[in-house]
Amino acid sequence: MNPNDIEWLKSMFEEKGLFSNLTPQEIGSLIDHMDRMNFAPGDTLVQEGDPGDWFFIVQKGKVKATQKKWLIGNKEIATLGSKDFFGEIALLSSGKRSATLTAVENTVCFSMYKSQFAELVEKCPNFREEMERLVAQRAGN
Repeated sequence: MNPNDIEWLKSMFEEKGLFSNLTPQEIGSLIDHMDRMNFAPGDTLVQEGDPGDWFFIVQKGKVKATQKKWLIGNKEIATLGSKDFFGEIALLSSGKRSATLTAVENTVCFSMYKSQFAELVEKCPNFREEMERLVAQRAGN
């Protein structure tokens, strides 16, 4: 990751407030465990039904989320852009992906493997509560 990526992540964390209870050292450690990934239009980032191994934050581009609908194909449920994130549902529930996410245009994401995500959730109860609230909101509860 380059210095601009690191600054972008720091500002995004501050803006979203999800990481507000982490110390600067914990944020630095979190960033150190993130990878930068590039996707071309049409690339599948995650497939519905697969195990959830990664948490993603979109830096640039757009990602379309779709779900299978019995007998009628796929239904688009969301379009995500810069500073949106996904993957938390499968990681929090230790379940399978609830949607397929596909790059709509050239997209850059930062990703965190499930073990680092689990460590963050364990260290920061407020982060876990916020993630669980967002999961419930996305599920329509």
